[in-house]
Amino acid sequence: MEQLFISKELSSKIAKLIYESNESYISSKVLVAPESIPIRVGIAGGMPNNSVTGDIVSGCLSAKQACYGICFAAKGFWGQGIDFGIRRKNILDIDLIKKDLDVLPKSQRYLRNGWNSDPSWDWDKANKLAEILMKNNILTIFISKVFIKPSKEVMLQLVSNRAEIRVSISAMDNNAQLKTRLEFIQEYRTWEELLYLL
Repeated sequence: MEQLFISKELSSKIAKLIYESNESYISSKVLVAPESIPIRVGIAGGMPNNSVTGDIVSGCLSAKQACYGICFAAKGFWGQGIDFGIRRKNILDIDLIKKDLDVLPKSQRYLRNGWNSDPSWDWDKANKLAEILMKNNILTIFISKVFIKPSKEVMLQLVSNRAEIRVSISAMDNNAQLKTRLEFIQEYRTWEELLYLL
């Protein structure tokens, strides 16, 4: 893994460039916090298509940390005068999700989560969503940069709920980020392999 690491100097330069590229998208210096909203599913829940759910959390990272000046979610927040660096946990209303699932096309057998934020900010709630979807015979696909690793207990529950976690890795990740993400991938795969052997 160490052969993938970059020098401290290069890491600092990348961080500076990320901030500069993101700063150009912030239209207002006075940004408001995002609101907590209900997590919904598919077109019936106001999503752009039937393959996604609303995010676990609204908001993600500040301009100094947001992804490489190309994060469409960050740009959208900033363009509306909302601070992408403030996170608000969204509301998991089981009855509302079931209502959305009732009208989801029967052919839609997977749902993606993590397209406007990152599920790793609240793995407990992400796991609850995966559990609901698994009980409805729907595969949960989380898209994550694993900013926070789940506890071992929650990781085992995610595996048991058959959640697929697609970890985003970039050549611009700093060494700590890269290490965390690669370790998570290895650990999650190990637990998946053990589960499938049972």
